[in-house]
Amino acid sequence: MAKLVLLLSLLMSISARAYVGAVSSATGESGRASVESTDAPFLNPASLAFLKGYLFSAGYSTANDQQNERGQDFAVAITDSMKDTVVPTALSFVQSKVDFASEEQVARNFKLSFGNFISPGLAMGFGLRYKDDQQPQERFNQINLDVGSLYTLNENLGFAAVFENVLGAKSNIPEELRLSPRMSVGMAYIYKRFLRTRFDVLSATNNSWDRPTASLGLETYLNRWVIFRIGAQRRNEEAANVYTTGLGFAGPRFGIHYAYLTSPEQESFTRHTVDLAFPIW
Repeated sequence: MAKLVLLLSLLMSISARAYVGAVSSATGESGRASVESTDAPFLNPASLAFLKGYLFSAGYSTANDQQNERGQDFAVAITDSMKDTVVPTALSFVQSKVDFASEEQVARNFKLSFGNFISPGLAMGFGLRYKDDQQPQERFNQINLDVGSLYTLNENLGFAAVFENVLGAKSNIPEELRLSPRMSVGMAYIYKRFLRTRFDVLSATNNSWDRPTASLGLETYLNRWVIFRIGAQRRNEEAANVYTTGLGFAGPRFGIHYAYLTSPEQESFTRHTVDLAFPIW
């Protein structure tokens, strides 16, 4: 029974929530009010309006629990936010695997996201999501919708609100696999271009605020290209603390970012994440 609980915990931590790339993972999984090409297609579709160019990104993360059961995510995204693009759009795919001894559990997520300005500094976005869960004996399919907003008071201060899975969860889907409704709010502040701060609060399952998740992250440039990141997160729903750190290289033609997460209370939350980003045009 104890092993089953650990396996379910690993499964939920890998596939139940939205995929978080290395940049936001290194800052305590915060960043819904930030604009990052690697995270925009997954965290907040409204941030697509603030991106510039035709962008490709790919990410990989891996996790292990106390029983050496493995979980991994592979993500790719293409974002079209060119100057003449009518509505900035992103197509993303995430494949999550959990190794239950000799049997694998696979979840595949496809998401088509749109984001655009509705007034100066204010953007709205929508993400249509399809999730396919392949179990050893069963298979489950779900369709849902994310809605996001992002408001920038100025170039240094932004606020966001994101509503995930607003169509509700299907009762015939196992609880650990359901796309359950969640709401999150976030803030991002840049201090004199030296220190970037992020703060997010995410509701518990089914938009309950009795046990929210709070995330805080900081990042700063060590030199022109290299970025240092650190963060912390309190997951009240799982009664666990998560601590994060990471490094990034933001070059003119490509970027590579690394994040490490660890939790003293939940070993299954510990993971490594690497992202690559390439501006195509």
